[in-house]
Amino acid sequence: MRLAEILHQLQRPLLIKPSAHASYFQLFQDHAQKSREDFHAERTGVDYCGKAIELDQAETINGITYIPIGGPLGRGLGDFEKGAGCVDYQDLIDEVTAFEEDPRARAAILVFDSPGGMVQGLKAAQDSVLAANKPIHAWSAGMICSAAYGLAACCDGVWSTSDADIGSIGVYCYALDMSQRYADAGVKPILVASGKYKGMGAPGMAYTKDQLDLLQSEVDDLAEEFYQHVEEMRGADNVSREDFQGQSFTGVKAMGKGLIDGIVGSVEDVAAML
Repeated sequence: MRLAEILHQLQRPLLIKPSAHASYFQLFQDHAQKSREDFHAERTGVDYCGKAIELDQAETINGITYIPIGGPLGRGLGDFEKGAGCVDYQDLIDEVTAFEEDPRARAAILVFDSPGGMVQGLKAAQDSVLAANKPIHAWSAGMICSAAYGLAACCDGVWSTSDADIGSIGVYCYALDMSQRYADAGVKPILVASGKYKGMGAPGMAYTKDQLDLLQSEVDDLAEEFYQHVEEMRGADNVSREDFQGQSFTGVKAMGKGLIDGIVGSVEDVAAML
């Protein structure tokens, strides 16, 4: 994915924890300011500090396929984004398909440590999990938040350690109004557009009330879809929309709120149940 596209997506409605969004927004902004030569020199197989990394891969052990989901989720990601720790929805779909077709595998565990991610691509990933004929369970000792929770809720069971971070159910949009910065620099941007929403978010242009109302309506619509999805997956009588306000919970509290099925000390314990 091109950096311009990434920065655009980071300013669209997201299903991610704000702390994770802030760190990745800064990462991609930093890289956007690099020269083409410096960017490509750092692009493949390295982390934010330039150190070479090895990405976890799905593997099947004793009939159980372990599929790692260890970072922000997105669609159409490239080597740089994956090297920075992101997970592409299509890669996940391909791994679920490979699991389904593997005669050695009788069940799968999605091993989460993800703050969530992009809206685009999530539905297809959810559908791939729901369509699986073999059991798929979710487990985490870290984070199952926002879009990641929307994905985990599709599994036959959701498990975590007592201190895992679960939830952050909701949607938000973060955009930068840089009009004051431009004004302080003595620059006045001029936008000529065909409609009141065309050009929304152009550098240096303040957001109008109509534009903000549009963003709010997009967030509200996506949030309602998210809420209904969780209620369908977990049972509307077992969860409360009071817990869908963007907050996250420890594993113990999440179990009491119907968001997970139980506390499990390790992924090996989940495998033993399967």
